Amino acid sequence: MRYKQLAAAPTSTPEPSSTARPSPSVADIVERVAARVGLKRGGFVDDARRAETPHIVLTNGLTRTNLAVGVFEPQLQKRVNWCQQQTADWDIEPVGANPAQLTGRRFRFSDPDDARRFRDAFPTQL
Repeated sequence: MRYKQLAAAPTSTPEPSSTARPSPSVADIVERVAARVGLKRGGFVDDARRAETPHIVLTNGLTRTNLAVGVFEPQLQKRVNWCQQQTADWDIEPVGANPAQLTGRRFRFSDPDDARRFRDAFPTQL
């Protein structure tokens, strides 16, 4: 008899508890993991980041559309490797109206000596 009562009871989904925490988004999870392992947050350079890295080296022509096929990636990677090995605080931002009309890259440094050494190591006009 008891079985019939349980089987006949309507099934309903429990209401979410007001104390239940929402699940974190994938972006939140990725940011937490990146922070734990010490990765720098990529993406757009905001005003706060610009204030932290005021010393600029403008590299005109460092774009996929300006350089021959297969040249852009190695050129950019050389510069990124140099920054990773030689400086403590740096960033890169694209220069141009939109991704289809880039004219170059702006390398930003917190230390003026790093900016000078970068300018000496690489041409600024490609």
